[in-house]
Amino acid sequence: AKAARMAAGNKIILVLENEHTCNVGTGKELGRIVRDVNSPHLRALWDPGNATMLGEIPYPDGYRHVRGLISHVHVKDSKKDPKTGQIVWMPVGSGTIDFRGQFKALHADGYTGTMSLETHYRRPDGNKIESSRESLEGLLKILRQVA
Repeated sequence: AKAARMAAGNKIILVLENEHTCNVGTGKELGRIVRDVNSPHLRALWDPGNATMLGEIPYPDGYRHVRGLISHVHVKDSKKDPKTGQIVWMPVGSGTIDFRGQFKALHADGYTGTMSLETHYRRPDGNKIESSRESLEGLLKILRQVA
């Protein structure tokens, strides 16, 4: 709340990301804190991928809590590795996150903020450029499907 007041005094908007390694990890937690602060100078940075790391189903479950509060979206995908049971990063469209549903809902809700492709996924060969290209191609394919 103090940071939001300072942001208001400086005519800026802060965004708070749900990040699984920090204090606010899920959509439910993110929505609660942004609503509790109740300031137009604190908005949500919705990261569906981070929500999966704590077992939340990002869409529709997590999104239900941040709907109408979002100013920025991070896009990356994940799924559970059947061998290890750990959640691992995947190219966008290859994991379990319902980005088709998520993007349709954002559009239906009149979302006009921004999105960033996060390139956490790494191919087995470690090639960062090709890993990012795979995620970008997956994202573009989904966007074409929901357009």
